[in-house]
Amino acid sequence: MAGSRRHPADDCRVVATPKPLLIRVQAGTTLHRVRKRVAVIGNSPTWRRGAAAVLAEAGFSIADCAALADWKRGRDGVAVILGAAADPALKDLSGFAGDHPHIPVVVVLREISLADYANAIRSGATAALGEDEPTEALVWVVQAALQDRVSVPLTVMQSMAARIPAAPDADAWIVPHEAEWLRGLAAGTTVAGLAESAGYSERELFRMLHELYVRIGVGNRTEAIIWATRHGLLDDGSSEPPD
Repeated sequence: MAGSRRHPADDCRVVATPKPLLIRVQAGTTLHRVRKRVAVIGNSPTWRRGAAAVLAEAGFSIADCAALADWKRGRDGVAVILGAAADPALKDLSGFAGDHPHIPVVVVLREISLADYANAIRSGATAALGEDEPTEALVWVVQAALQDRVSVPLTVMQSMAARIPAAPDADAWIVPHEAEWLRGLAAGTTVAGLAESAGYSERELFRMLHELYVRIGVGNRTEAIIWATRHGLLDDGSSEPPD
């Protein structure tokens, strides 16, 4: 296309080169500066030109590549936008992600259901969004990917939340006399004192408290008291573990 230029031995063309902008990217414990160059790959030339225009407006320099195989390490950018109109593109992505694990890849999909999003991530994508998202969303997702963050579509997050069961109330984990034990521990009562009040030997109560700790996912008395506090079981005003 007019105004573009080709690098020697390079199958990707620079189609948008705004005034060079630099960003700071965390790499281990060392901060370094890299050019905001992004490769736009796949789908139709019209789609690639549109994506390039949006990203160029945001200050990115764009390399237009017809396929992932055209991308060159160190030359065609710090991130990749892949227009994956069909499954074969995602199959190519699996190999690319394995060869270039540190290059963020944002996949633009025709559909953005939870299943489609998960399939893109499993294939090696860093993030994904739908073709019908606002153009600004593409910029947001790329900027997040360059900072090791992920911007997830709301519909995907809602689908994920709907599939994860809500945490049960404390009543589903413990019975009333166990709640009384936790309140006693929070008030400073010893295990021996609890055992005497409950009619058990100290050894028996130690065993039952251990079973309770395992059930609620804590490792010791202090963590059990914190758990009880978070679940509103310390109705006597005790909220801090005793010294």
